[in-house]
This record gives sequence, C-alpha cells and structure tokens, in this order.
Amino acid sequence: MMYQNGSAKYLQNLGLSGSTDPESFKACVPLVTHKDLEPYMQRIADGDTSPILTGKAITTISLRLQVTFSKCRYGLFNKAMEISILCNVKVGIIVFSPNGKMLVIGHPDFDTVLNWYLNGESPPPEVSVSIPCLQEHNKQYEKAMRELKKEKRKGKAIRKIEKIEEN
Repeated sequence: MMYQNGSAKYLQNLGLSGSTDPESFKACVPLVTHKDLEPYMQRIADGDTSPILTGKAITTISLRLQVTFSKCRYGLFNKAMEISILCNVKVGIIVFSPNGKMLVIGHPDFDTVLNWYLNGESPPPEVSVSIPCLQEHNKQYEKAMRELKKEKRKGKAIRKIEKIEEN
C-alpha cells in the first residue's frame, strides 16, 4: 500500500523519505477512526451542534466485519463534513481500505488542510458567514432536528397502533 502511494505529494511532505513501513506512517500522520468519531456524530444526530474540542490524538482504526467498507467510508466522510460545516473547522481524513487503497478527503481540500497541519500555520482568513448568521443557521438546524425527532416518534407510534389493530 505504501509502495503504491509513496509518490503522493502529501506523503512526501510528511518526511517519510521513501519509508514504506506502516509504523513510520503512523508516527507521522494522525489517524481518526469511525469509532472515534461516533460520539461526535451521535451528538450531531441528537441535534447538539455545539463546538467539539478535544486534545486527544486518535491513533486506532477498526472496522466491523459485518459492515462493508464502502458504507463505513461514506458514513465517516459524510459525518466529517457535517462536523466541519457545523463547527466551522477544517477537516482532513486519510482512510485505507481493506485491500490497501488510500482514500483522502478534506474540507476545504485535503492538501490545504495537510499543509496547514504540517507547517503549523494558521489558515488564511476566510470570507465567511458572520458568527450571528452562523448561530442563527445552527438554531434553525437544531429546531429542524427536534421536529424531525418528534415526527419519527409519531411515525413509530402510528406503526405500533396499526400493528395492534391488525392483530
């Protein structure tokens, strides 16, 4: 896997200097797993959009065998983008598939996020939505999520009643 991707620009920028062993890669690149992001994804699913700040490095990867990699990858990338947008943070993810293929995603783009991380630079100021406007959007999102939960509960109750009536 490292042999196939060793010429990638962002790997060369990490200072791996041709090293192809996984331990060198793990030592240079912080890894995030779906399992590590689950609590944060659940917070978003529950409607909590407050910023998420941690100081812990995430260094393990695990995939459940019964879930296909493509579903995990899609869910991980989708939730990472949600976190990025809701919390107004930059995200870069490297994922290796079970067959060794490397997949990357980043917001605004992976190379930019990686360069900021490696060089220790602050990102350039953005032309972005003002904080009050962002807070208003977050409030609207939270309200919509609460309403969605209520509707889901109503749907479950209706299905239970219909099931009881059938019997």
